[in-house]
Amino acid sequence: MSKTSRKQRQLILLLGDVIIFYLALFGALAIRNFDIPTTVVLFKHVVPFSFAFIGWVAVYYTAGLYSLEIIFDVGKIFSRLGVSVIFSTLATAAMFYVLQVSSVSPKLVLILFSIFTGVLSAFWRLAYTRLTGSRKLRMGVAFVGSNRAVVELLNDSRDLAGMGYVARLVLDETYASAASIAGVPVSSERADLAKAVVSNEVQVVVFGNEAALPAETRRLLFTLLESHPHYMSLVEFYELVFRRLPIGEIDETWILENSNLAGKGGYLAAKRAIDIVVGLAIALLSFPLWPFIALGIAIESRGPIIFSQTRLGKRSLPFTIYKFRTMFVENKGLAADFPGDSRITRIGGFLRATRLDELPQMYNLIRGDMSFVGPRPERPELAARLEGEIPCYRQRLLVKPGLTGWDQVSGEYHSPSIEDTYKKLRFDLYYIKNLSLSLDVSVFFKTILTVLLRTGQ
Repeated sequence: MSKTSRKQRQLILLLGDVIIFYLALFGALAIRNFDIPTTVVLFKHVVPFSFAFIGWVAVYYTAGLYSLEIIFDVGKIFSRLGVSVIFSTLATAAMFYVLQVSSVSPKLVLILFSIFTGVLSAFWRLAYTRLTGSRKLRMGVAFVGSNRAVVELLNDSRDLAGMGYVARLVLDETYASAASIAGVPVSSERADLAKAVVSNEVQVVVFGNEAALPAETRRLLFTLLESHPHYMSLVEFYELVFRRLPIGEIDETWILENSNLAGKGGYLAAKRAIDIVVGLAIALLSFPLWPFIALGIAIESRGPIIFSQTRLGKRSLPFTIYKFRTMFVENKGLAADFPGDSRITRIGGFLRATRLDELPQMYNLIRGDMSFVGPRPERPELAARLEGEIPCYRQRLLVKPGLTGWDQVSGEYHSPSIEDTYKKLRFDLYYIKNLSLSLDVSVFFKTILTVLLRTGQ
């Protein structure tokens, strides 16, 4: 029941795929030669194909095939799996062609391998979904108290199921008029919680504000320790399931306890080095496109090619951000843009959808104004207003703002409104708390998928 259970579940999916890759290769060789492949034949194919398998895993990851959020969406999983297999097959064929691997004859073997892999990967995900989706195999959860965060969890049964949980009971001594929330029984009787835990129907008990727990309820929770339930705070459980934070459930003390970056100095230094390398690489590789982008902008509308604006960086220090202009100058105004905004030019819409408008930000990346991954940088006047209305808003800039970020790849469009800023802050504070190489790599791959699917911000 640890916080690494998400990674463990994703690792199980990945290991299953790796086993499938080698089984599919064995099957392809057996059919290709109408005989069980010898050790020599296996070795000749396993070595070059193993390098290709690394690419297959990267494509699967980019396509979201290890995402627990969509594991029960069979249509989405199968469509992404099909595209991934086709793309990976073509990329593998190109790799063999470029490297001129003389020890193998991969044409028919690769086709057979791809067919086997696609079919077996589909069955593997169906089996995984069936196993993790079984109510009998999932861990029962009881919530002590009810609020907005609890209702969010109860309404999102797929995310709960993806993590191996099923909500079975809500104990709310002040909400007895409700028979259920999202189909989950609500009870005002502590005896119902005790019965569920003792019978092992509930293995996890999630509670909110500990200080607000009635003395009798607290005594009951201690008594139930004999039945070995796992106790979790609502903030901890919500973060585990959604990978964001419930803003209404955290306070200044939580921020002080969970936003200490002193122990991450080594990674922050490595992150800076990565930013410089990535910035230089993208700038050099994309530079041939810049004249064509500039020409398209100039032909469609009057005004400067490069758009610049003051934004707030780490510790709220101002800096100038640079992008290719995507809006008409005469109708720009100061209002925030939104999807379908008529002020956006036609080429600007294309540049935004493909993120090509952000290429000039490589200068900000190399300078150190921004990082590749981090919270979205805001305008000073907007940040000042939001900071005055939203608790903990300033803490989102304990790290450098990013070209992309955990919020930007959440799959939702978030405007600068107060309501949407609350939503963004849930992801930004989660990112700061869990800052790591693995999280940045996850954002990188999700950014690729976001650009391909044209979702998020």
